[in-house]
Amino acid sequence: MRAIYCVPALYAALLFSTNALATPARAPIHGSGLTVFSTVINKKTVKVEVMTREKDIGSPSGKPPTKRLDSCTYTRYPCSLVENIAISVDGKSVFVPRASFADLSDLRSADVSREHGYFILRLAGGDASEAYQVDLYFNKDLVFHRSFFPGSEADEPSEEASYKLIDID
Repeated sequence: MRAIYCVPALYAALLFSTNALATPARAPIHGSGLTVFSTVINKKTVKVEVMTREKDIGSPSGKPPTKRLDSCTYTRYPCSLVENIAISVDGKSVFVPRASFADLSDLRSADVSREHGYFILRLAGGDASEAYQVDLYFNKDLVFHRSFFPGSEADEPSEEASYKLIDID
């Protein structure tokens, strides 16, 4: 039996090199429904599926609530919540911890690239003061790291988490 654990970590020296080994594949994310895209990077076929659903949050002319009880950024009406992310490499499913995407909303685009032997799924969401970027680092088996960057031009992540599979006997 396997379990997933989330451990905060800082891997800046390893994870944030800008030496990309392939041109990323970019896709706009639908506000509701399934977005599917794939690319071939270093002879590996990477397929990404992002499932979203809309949530009515009023209109742009209305005042946002003073207490937010969901992850909506109030930059898209209706709000678009991420329900699931599925990744496969050469047809084999990659384990994607729910914690790596459960708080995401209002995604605009996604792209995949490869650096230092692992893949990066870059998700851009929100807009203006609510803009953010999330990088999910993965190999052929699992998403093993997440970095959250506030704003569209942030150089340093404000939040990081690492994931690993642990055998439980």
